[in-house]
Amino acid sequence: MEKYDYLIIGGGIAGTTAAETLKKEKPSARVAIVSDEPYPLYSRILLSKPNLFLGKIPFETIWMRQPEHYAERGIDFLSGHRAEQLSTKDNKVTLDDGIELGFGQLLLATGCPVRQLNVPGLAEKTGVSYMKTVNDAQAVMTEIKHAKRAVVIGAGFVSFEMCNLLRLAGLGVDVVVRESYFWEPVLDQDAGQIIERALIGGGVTVRLNSEIAEVLGQDKVEGVKLKDGTSIDCDLLVIGIGVQFDGGWLEQAGITVGRGIRTNEYLKTNLDGIWAAGDVAELNDPAIGEPYICGTWLDAQEQGRTAALNMLGKRLPYRIVSSYTSHGFGLSLVFVGQVRCKDSQLFPRGRVESNSYGCLVVRNNQRIAGAFLINRGEDLAPIKSAIESAVNISNQLELLSDPESDLMALLPKD
Repeated sequence: MEKYDYLIIGGGIAGTTAAETLKKEKPSARVAIVSDEPYPLYSRILLSKPNLFLGKIPFETIWMRQPEHYAERGIDFLSGHRAEQLSTKDNKVTLDDGIELGFGQLLLATGCPVRQLNVPGLAEKTGVSYMKTVNDAQAVMTEIKHAKRAVVIGAGFVSFEMCNLLRLAGLGVDVVVRESYFWEPVLDQDAGQIIERALIGGGVTVRLNSEIAEVLGQDKVEGVKLKDGTSIDCDLLVIGIGVQFDGGWLEQAGITVGRGIRTNEYLKTNLDGIWAAGDVAELNDPAIGEPYICGTWLDAQEQGRTAALNMLGKRLPYRIVSSYTSHGFGLSLVFVGQVRCKDSQLFPRGRVESNSYGCLVVRNNQRIAGAFLINRGEDLAPIKSAIESAVNISNQLELLSDPESDLMALLPKD
């Protein structure tokens, strides 16, 4: 059995950053990455960006590491393998082919698999994509060369960005949304209506309060039937209904799990020597007051670095305030900090009719926890600074909803 000082499960940005940090800080360490994909690190962000999707830049741009990169840095890269069992008694992980790997310390950076749509007629059809992997992206890029109509399922980042890309590619698009407005319940209804209006203006048919009952066609998608009996013709089906943590094998090993792998603010699990990073990590930071998951690329990268340093004996809490921006249909959407948390109130800001709108998420009427912004990029920097500095805004709440106010006034004076 191979034994590593540091074993990393997951070859994405969190796992790769952790491995590189460990080798940089401790060159003599034996480090290995186990990845369930057969590829080196690539940019998942680029998968849904127009320049790559529409062939305006070479597809090779997606690769962030080359296969030889790992060996050159003394990292064993075991691609195309899935971890299936963990023994904390023997400090070993068993892979899907029966190979056993021992470890001194273990980092779990597997990411979360996509939530699968389970309806009649879906299984084994071509023309279906979840847009999670490089294979998904390549398949859709091939399909759009001859497809005429697409149906997109879901009301989040994947569905919004795919609606935009598919319209740019010239396809007719229907988006099927289970909720009563787009991005419910993350956004408020006014924000959802702005996005719906932009989608409709961009030629997308928005079907709210709707669910897929059946996927039509033989070997290839030919359409979908909704639960209300409506049939929609399509030759491409894109599914974006979120992710679903699958941690049964870890729970069996004694690791505490919830919506993800539970960690403290140092990214350590309840078991000594076992850590987690990326969107599989559910942090429970006393400074925040409730468990939360950071799902952005930047979070995954920085958590990988922080976890690696803590594995080496440092004690660094992860408290970076990250943001994610998405563009489409004339809208710039920004999510910063935590947009869903307990004991919080929403403070709307801006004007719906002008498509310049947002909401600040304030915890206990005292501190800004996060915000979502539509075409209000100027508010991002002061909001981020207010979250980072944990400034008490209880005496300045009236500023939040005034679209003309300068949010820099929330920050402490030097």
